[in-house]
Amino acid sequence: MDANSHNGAERATRFSAALSRARTGDDTTWRRTTEAANAAYATGDLRHAIDLYREALDEAERLFAAASFSSVPVPVIYNISCHNLAEIVERSGDEGAAEDFLVRAYDKLLASAASPETPLPLRLDCVRHLKHALAQLVQHLRRRAAPDARIARYVDTAKTTAFAVFHAAKHAEIADLNCDHCAVRPS
Repeated sequence: MDANSHNGAERATRFSAALSRARTGDDTTWRRTTEAANAAYATGDLRHAIDLYREALDEAERLFAAASFSSVPVPVIYNISCHNLAEIVERSGDEGAAEDFLVRAYDKLLASAASPETPLPLRLDCVRHLKHALAQLVQHLRRRAAPDARIARYVDTAKTTAFAVFHAAKHAEIADLNCDHCAVRPS
């Protein structure tokens, strides 16, 4: 087999494995990468830890994209990935990048919770974990003396979204998960 055929076969095998993981929603890669990042962090190898935490966040993104097909707790995984990066970059002195990661977790969970295209069980999980993302973000913003109005916007938006999702869940329950007159998607 020539080098090009061998490389093509390797890529096909890796793609097939990735596709299989996506279908099953296996979080093994994320867990192993996060554990390796934690070990690098514990030994003081911050650069390597950051690289591994970024890989874990990429894996969390992939898992989130496949969330409709799996039972993996993607809101938790995504939140942890963003918060790990926020913590390490903040300790490295980059408070702006830390805030970016905290906002990223908040925004992802908020958008997924708010979207009627997201299956209702996942929307509910996103709302449940949005409160953790919000708490970390608010704590960070208060340490940085952010204006109260800015913090209040994050809190109010999260509350409004949570209320809408819980209302949709209650509606779906009352409608016995079969409501033809609205856009509620319980599955």
